[in-house]
Amino acid sequence: AFTLFVMLLALVYLLLWYSAPSLAVFFRKPELVLVLRVFGLILPIKGTYVTAVSLLRRELNFRAIAIIQIVSYLVAYGIVGTTLAFRGFEVWSLVCAMLTQEVVAVVLAHWQAKGAAGLCFSLREIRPIAVFGGSFSILNLVDFVGNRLTTLVIGRVMPAKDLGIFNRANVLVTLPASRLMDGLNA
Repeated sequence: AFTLFVMLLALVYLLLWYSAPSLAVFFRKPELVLVLRVFGLILPIKGTYVTAVSLLRRELNFRAIAIIQIVSYLVAYGIVGTTLAFRGFEVWSLVCAMLTQEVVAVVLAHWQAKGAAGLCFSLREIRPIAVFGGSFSILNLVDFVGNRLTTLVIGRVMPAKDLGIFNRANVLVTLPASRLMDGLNA
């Protein structure tokens, strides 16, 4: 499952890499090409994180998960993102902060889960996972896109600064519900 998940997210990253120029044209922001390509690195990184955290959840080690989330957030946004923002790196301060958060979380999660998973590939073992997980993943993708339509529209018609303000406000509004759902889905 680990290998399949990482491979699928790497495939989605390649799709993002090649569609970045078209997305930049759609949003009328040529600088978006490089931002999307660098930001997209989060996808395969996140794939390795999900497996380790799933193992920690199975062990009911919620304390470790909370510590991982807090430490990775503080390092990423409290140190890296803030420092880069004060030095004038603009959007790159957010991109670097997000990447840093994922990398720190992956390292800590795998350390806590004692080297959670390794890469291996077996078609016989993947078939049942793909049948079950395929429909679930499609539903999650539809939900993800549906929840981001407002952001797409605002990003198309409004300046980037306004989109950033909307995004941060939206995160603050939805944070309690998303954390509650994270707990219920554990």
